[in-house]
Amino acid sequence: MKQSFARLAESLAVPWGGGSREGAVQGTARSTRSQGLGSIATERRRGLRGAALAALLCALPTFARAQSFDDFESIGRLEDRRAQPSDLSVGGHSFPPSIVYKLFGVVTPHVFAAARLGWTDNYLLQDPTAPGVTLRREAYGAVSAGVRLDTELYDHRLEVGYRAAALELVKSGSGDTLAQEARVRLDLYGNRVEAHADAAWRRDAYPQSIQLTGIVVLDRLEVSGYVEGKAGAFGARAGGGVERYDYRRKALNDLDALGYGADVQLYWRLRPRLRALVEYNWKQWTYRRGGRGSLNDYQVHAAVVGADGELTAKLSASLKVGWSLQDARRGPNPDRRDLQSLVVRASARWEPLERTSLVLAYRREIAPSTNSNGLRSDGVTLEVEQGITGELAVRAAVGYTHAVASPGEHLNRLQARASLHYALREWISVVGSYRFVKLTSGFPDSDYAAHEVALSVGFGL
Repeated sequence: MKQSFARLAESLAVPWGGGSREGAVQGTARSTRSQGLGSIATERRRGLRGAALAALLCALPTFARAQSFDDFESIGRLEDRRAQPSDLSVGGHSFPPSIVYKLFGVVTPHVFAAARLGWTDNYLLQDPTAPGVTLRREAYGAVSAGVRLDTELYDHRLEVGYRAAALELVKSGSGDTLAQEARVRLDLYGNRVEAHADAAWRRDAYPQSIQLTGIVVLDRLEVSGYVEGKAGAFGARAGGGVERYDYRRKALNDLDALGYGADVQLYWRLRPRLRALVEYNWKQWTYRRGGRGSLNDYQVHAAVVGADGELTAKLSASLKVGWSLQDARRGPNPDRRDLQSLVVRASARWEPLERTSLVLAYRREIAPSTNSNGLRSDGVTLEVEQGITGELAVRAAVGYTHAVASPGEHLNRLQARASLHYALREWISVVGSYRFVKLTSGFPDSDYAAHEVALSVGFGL
């Protein structure tokens, strides 16, 4: 019942791009695996320590997305982002919507697609020192495409989109995948009150590299939203969300889960585009056990204070500091000790020159554990983007995450990425990229290193 360390490390890492997220569908190229599923009985023979870590891995992705308010990811630009149309992001490319024609005078259609050729020396993300492991060096091709319908009425906005991504391996088809995503975004504005909502259904496929092996197919349903009221310099937000995880393999039914939560934020504008805030987050996670469950349900409480907004015309920042408590409520595991820790989310974007941008982010958090083991992680990321001409830009990023799982095992992840972006037109671009990732840990047969190079072309209208 353990998600892969690769999946864990990606969840721990501070998001690339200052928080830009293209979704699981577009990550399929590096998230494939070709071996068959291992049995849960085999897992249980690994012992209690493995079971404890399994719970951490299961809980982490949900906890990372628990909040309705994404100040941290937006780096001081939450209001600007919600007031503008979403970019058309596909396969590492991003385009502003350019079609202005309206169907029936109401709906504006947008289309986007990308094709990529790549090669990796360890696409299964395996430990080369593990018994019987031979690293898979694979070339692959991937195609992503989607459509979005936008409706605007005064300041109100509705976006409805669908995308799919297919990946095919050159040597064999055993790791071929098809992922899908449907998404809705709604923004409503009044004089002193506004409401925002997001809903998405995803079918994702990602690799298992520890205990369970093979392509694991996961259906996820996520709905979140919040209402914001303003009175002079003061404002308040109240929101919540629901998440549902359904694994398509019967052997993983113990991980099927339902999560829901609520968030409240009070803020005071120090300046028109800078605010101080206090926030409370609550999350309930319940496992819908498939008959052999060993995971406890739990609640997570977090209280934070911070600031968010523009410090100068060229510097934006977001800071949240607080305390988080995880409380295991009920379940088959008798160990229900609380887990608590300091949590920090800090990010800053500096644009010293017209074509230069630097993003520095630090995150300290805990992963709730259904076995009362804690996973505390500290992650830092530095990103640089340099425009060479109006059409050509270079981007580079490096990140490091150090995590400690009680009673003391460590997980360390180093990643680096560089890419060259050339815009043939405003709506079409070519990207060449290189990516390196290395994971070391105190757990057996979990270390890996992987290099990946890719060339892609994409368009969005």
